Amino acid sequence: MIGRRFGKRVVISEPFKLEGKKDRSVVVRCNCGRDDIVVLSGLLKGRYSACRACAATKHGMAKRGKVTRTFRSWESMRRRCTDPKCNRWEHYGGRGIGYHQAWEVFEVFLRDMGPCPTSHHSLDRIDVDGNYGPDNCRWATAKEQRANQRQPADTHDWAEGDF
Repeated sequence: MIGRRFGKRVVISEPFKLEGKKDRSVVVRCNCGRDDIVVLSGLLKGRYSACRACAATKHGMAKRGKVTRTFRSWESMRRRCTDPKCNRWEHYGGRGIGYHQAWEVFEVFLRDMGPCPTSHHSLDRIDVDGNYGPDNCRWATAKEQRANQRQPADTHDWAEGDF
């Protein structure tokens, strides 16, 4: 368990039982440096992914509580790579596509990529078989992305001399 990351937190202790408690707990360290003791089963279910201070921190891009296109792109990228229940996961995380570890934090992603330029742009990997990261991503239009798609394994572009 030590070193395993859950959202903004990483486990820094082996599981243990607190006196008077039936569930096992672990010590986790948030990206901000705060350490907490959390119930292991809750952590594994997706709870406690950030300390209270970090969970309350806003990235400063949303206006009147609305989520920005940039934030949605970041959130979708992470989900495609890590959540087997996500639609189309098999095309991303299921085939080994991941993302730059520092991009676990939205502010780092925003610093590297900048805000999404228009509503006609979305996050695109330049090398479609590579991971999401600052050296392999760009904001691209739908037309640019269609020109950069991988060919499914079951198709073949037959040339005239192939028969």
